[in-house]
Parts: sequence; structure tokens; C-alpha cells
Amino acid sequence: MSLFVSTPRGTRLIGAKTLTLTTLAWCLVPSLIGGIGWILMDLTAGPGTGQSLGQNGSPGQSALQMLFYLLFLSPLILGPFWVAIGIGTAMLCKYGAYGSLSAVIWGAFLGGGAAMTTGIPTLIAIGAILATFHRFTLALLRPGAF
Repeated sequence: MSLFVSTPRGTRLIGAKTLTLTTLAWCLVPSLIGGIGWILMDLTAGPGTGQSLGQNGSPGQSALQMLFYLLFLSPLILGPFWVAIGIGTAMLCKYGAYGSLSAVIWGAFLGGGAAMTTGIPTLIAIGAILATFHRFTLALLRPGAF
């Protein structure tokens, strides 16, 4: 693995299907986790208690329900971010410039754009981490491209 260099024309080695499905999976997995958690928390309230999401008195449980709800809705917020990561990955792989550090920089750049619009500077680090995980997943699936 190189910091800045990958195999030239790596997009052909990765394939559009693998790139699209990996990007889609990284976008949708938090939603799946959030949906399952939200349903499980609703089911654990028990029948006949009259409690459903957001109606119980426990602040810890309400916070956990809100976390699951936000995870469930995360593709609505992160969808454009993942589209940009996928397009950037395809372009950088095409020219053989998608090393590990390139992924960190690309993700931090996109996270920086999100941080400027939302005012949440933590998104820079989150973008860098997510783009790096995406790159490492592709490297596990298609090691010849990296």
C-alpha cells in the first residue's frame, strides 16, 4: 500500500459494480443498524405498557432511541457525501492516485465542505475516517487495484 499511488487505471480493476455496491453499503449500513435498534427498543417496551418510542421516562433510553433514529435517517444526510466519495474514488483510481493518504485527504476535504455548511468541525475527521474505511474495503475486495 502506498500513501499517494495506486495502480493506474485501477477503476477498471475495481469495476463499477464493486465500487457502487461498496459505496452503497457504507451509506446504508448505519441505516440498517439504526432501524434494527429502533425496532428492538420499541419491542422491549413490552405489550400493554403504553410506551412506544419517545414516550418513556428514562432519559438514557430516550437518547438511545434518538441515536437509532438518527442512524436510520443517516442516508438522507450522508447520501450526497457518499456519492462524492464514490465519484472521487473512481477518478483518483483512474489516474493511479488513490493511496491511503489520498483517501484521508479526500475525505477530510469533503468533511471540510460539510463542516463549513453546518458549523460542525468534527465532520472533517469523520469524513477522513469514512473515506479511509471505504478505501480499505475496496482494497480488501480488489487488492490488485491498490
